[in-house]
Amino acid sequence: MKTLWVGLKNIMGFPEGQNNAIQLASNRHTVLEDFQSLVMSQAYEEKNIQHPTIQALTRQKPARVYEDSHIVTVISQQAYDKAHDIHEVLEQTMPEQYVNDPAVEYSELNAKASLQETVLKTSGEDGFHKLISIITDLLGGFSENGASYVEGILSTNNPESVSSS
Repeated sequence: MKTLWVGLKNIMGFPEGQNNAIQLASNRHTVLEDFQSLVMSQAYEEKNIQHPTIQALTRQKPARVYEDSHIVTVISQQAYDKAHDIHEVLEQTMPEQYVNDPAVEYSELNAKASLQETVLKTSGEDGFHKLISIITDLLGGFSENGASYVEGILSTNNPESVSSS
């Protein structure tokens, strides 16, 4: 209902609520990507293939047969189901201005280089690992759904070229 109300107010000529929601979503998305990039780059540089985020990209089971309806019924549904948890973890682990202040443009803060240290200062080791855990969960879904999509494309172009991996 809150989202509908924001949209209705925008249609009636009061765009501030929608603009704020867009700014917060952008900041949260960017800060999550920045943290993920730093953590995964460090794991890669250290050749830590056992890191949870790296392991999440290693499929443990064959990809399901892709269907066009999966965009809504699987991929979007998974994102929707995880959105609240992601929002909570970001609020617990990141500074308030990064994820809850629509007046701030996170990407202009030049905070990426020190983001891992900032998370540790803001939420400690537990928060740091909670953030890695939520990213690992997201990457697992990406790995599974991405493989299904790619194998669907490959099987369409050359049905005999897709192995049963």
